[in-house]
Amino acid sequence: SELKQLSEERKYLQEELNRLKDIIAEVKENTTELIQNGEVKQLLEEDRNRTQEELNRLKDIIAEVKENTTELIQNGEVKQLLEENRNRLLEEEKNHTQEELNRLEGYNSRSQREHY
Repeated sequence: SELKQLSEERKYLQEELNRLKDIIAEVKENTTELIQNGEVKQLLEEDRNRTQEELNRLKDIIAEVKENTTELIQNGEVKQLLEENRNRLLEEEKNHTQEELNRLEGYNSRSQREHY
């Protein structure tokens, strides 16, 4: 009877030991999973930071392109205004030269008539 009781106790202790081993294995697995999740979380955080840095860099580039585009448009307008001004000045110079020529021809004609 005592032997049977010891055998039962041994069987119970063996089952408890196996149950504890299973619990330990599960805790190890969960710990590994938590560590991996922590690493994944860290990798995701690093990736998010890199992505944010890249996004900020792209925003800066876009802002610079907008600024340069505005500058180019303004420079284009300035160039156009300068071209128009140059053309106007050339036209005025041409008109002035023509007036001067007409005046000189008029003077020349009078001078020739007076000479003859």
